[in-house]
Amino acid sequence: MIPYIPHPVVSIFGLQVQAFQITLTLAVVSFVLVAERLARRKGLPIVQSARMAAAALALGGIGSYLTMLLAYFPEIGFSGDWRAIAAFGGMSSTGALFGGHLGAWLVTRRYWSVERSLQFQDAIIPAYGVALTIGRAGCALAHDHLGVHSDAWFAVDFPGGPQLDMGLIECVLLIPITVAMFYVDRHARRPGTTLAFGFICHGVMRFVLDFWRVDDKTYFGLMPSQYLSVAFVLTALLVLALAPRAAGPTAGRRLEAGDAASR
Repeated sequence: MIPYIPHPVVSIFGLQVQAFQITLTLAVVSFVLVAERLARRKGLPIVQSARMAAAALALGGIGSYLTMLLAYFPEIGFSGDWRAIAAFGGMSSTGALFGGHLGAWLVTRRYWSVERSLQFQDAIIPAYGVALTIGRAGCALAHDHLGVHSDAWFAVDFPGGPQLDMGLIECVLLIPITVAMFYVDRHARRPGTTLAFGFICHGVMRFVLDFWRVDDKTYFGLMPSQYLSVAFVLTALLVLALAPRAAGPTAGRRLEAGDAASR
């Protein structure tokens, strides 16, 4: 059984900073750096890619906040109490994934072909995997995603009794998933493959793991993240079905215009 470790707090220039705050910062930085590197490797316009990665990050943050506020705490989100809404500080990783990729798709389609837009999505999904792995390490340190009581060897020996730490379990599972996304991205021959692979892996993982979470809001027996997980898998299947038709002779002309504008 894994011993319980209280949430670490470090002093930085006299300020008390929690470990989760540090990992969250590292997650944001890692997302930008990895997305920029993969976009560069794919030959995407760097300036535009950087702007779109920033837009995806911002929209992912909005999606994360709104999903947690409206789906998990509707009593606050729909209360009309703007002070309570402004003070709310929750985040949803599935909401971030949904908001970030939806936002990236809407933004990129203004400038690029479907093929190039999918290539950009292929670049940011492994970046999201790296960022989420780091972020979930912070969740594991903060112990803010508790699971059912269990005597399993991978349960955490909390003061109130051994329980599954879902943040820790997800963090560990995300490592091979993220490595696999990089492998798929390097060997995939058509745009959208890495995006679909990442959506399926993340969707299946969260849908299954969330059955062991406790104290989360449910609708008809499922959590909001599980409904989003189903949406991820269905979106992935749609991408795999339609992506081959998206590539065409017009893909390059719009890219050339984007390249010229970004130089």
